[in-house]
Amino acid sequence: MSFIFWGFGQIYNTNLKLGFSLFFLMTANSIFAMTLIPFSYPRAIQILYGIIIIMLMLGNAVHAFIEAKKIKEARLTKFNNIFFYVGFVVFYVILLQLVSFIIAGY
Repeated sequence: MSFIFWGFGQIYNTNLKLGFSLFFLMTANSIFAMTLIPFSYPRAIQILYGIIIIMLMLGNAVHAFIEAKKIKEARLTKFNNIFFYVGFVVFYVILLQLVSFIIAGY
């Protein structure tokens, strides 16, 4: 779960503080990547930025997997249902669309 959307694996593992922090970090990172990276930096910086983001995604997913293996069973909370995760994905997509419309000037 954390490989696709940062923080979802941590939220599922009941580490809510870290999970929400990582999710909002991913959102801020996406907004930063859409606004500044394509327009103001040379190509080498863009490639380096992409490599760093991929490494962070892998690290996030591995951390969630290791934590899940440590607890061996998820303590179910109100956040461990499909509607919560779908809602967050919809929120994320809507937020990115709003930012892209603002940037494009529509």
